[in-house]
Amino acid sequence: MISVSDIKERLLFRLRNENQLMGIQSQYFNFFNKSLSGLRMGEFSLVTGATGSGKTTFLSQLSLDFLSQGMPTLWGSFEIKNEIFAETMVRQYNQGVSHSEAQALEAIESLEQLPLHLLDFYGSTEPEQIFETLEYSIMAHDISVMCLDNLQFMLADQAYGYSKFDLQDKVVSKLRQLATRHNVHIFMVVHPKKVDDDFSLNSSSIFGSSKITQEADNVIILQKHKEVPHLRWLELSKNRYNGITGQACLAFN
Repeated sequence: MISVSDIKERLLFRLRNENQLMGIQSQYFNFFNKSLSGLRMGEFSLVTGATGSGKTTFLSQLSLDFLSQGMPTLWGSFEIKNEIFAETMVRQYNQGVSHSEAQALEAIESLEQLPLHLLDFYGSTEPEQIFETLEYSIMAHDISVMCLDNLQFMLADQAYGYSKFDLQDKVVSKLRQLATRHNVHIFMVVHPKKVDDDFSLNSSSIFGSSKITQEADNVIILQKHKEVPHLRWLELSKNRYNGITGQACLAFN
């Protein structure tokens, strides 16, 4: 056991240096800064939304935000091949790409300058192999941010029935521990349960057991706008740090 006296200096630092405890500020998303106080290390965040809601696009834009600030980032896209995902990222980073070979090459080379690393996995992959690679990447490349897209494709056909949920719970728990142990921020994309398009999603809409959302520090939901096709609601439904939740409107260009 410890007493308040044992943590007095650390407690005093937190009370006197609130600004220093804020995370890395986003250059693109004011809502992210106001609600989450920026990107904080050692946390585990879930990103969910219906098919086509823009989960990967949003997370790609957010990771480019912190990549451009020099934060080494590891992307694992288990649902789409690396060259297809990287094409989207190139277009986002360069705000569009010309069809000419010279300008396309220039756009690719601009992305090459960022501290971006890609997992060479696609589809269902053994968790032991994934975690071995994640641990190595942190040590070898000083990774600060991890983006894993997505949990269902990563573990597809490795378990059935209730065992499928047990496997998901174990992987999520290990990711939570990895984020804490190495002080990195991990974003995990998770599909929601099948729901009618007329219903808005919430934390309980995430596919799997309640342990997934319990382990998460933050739950971010991309909601489709019911009246304007190119608009999305970016909703923060869980925020362990300070309890602030809410939503902001995004427009897809």
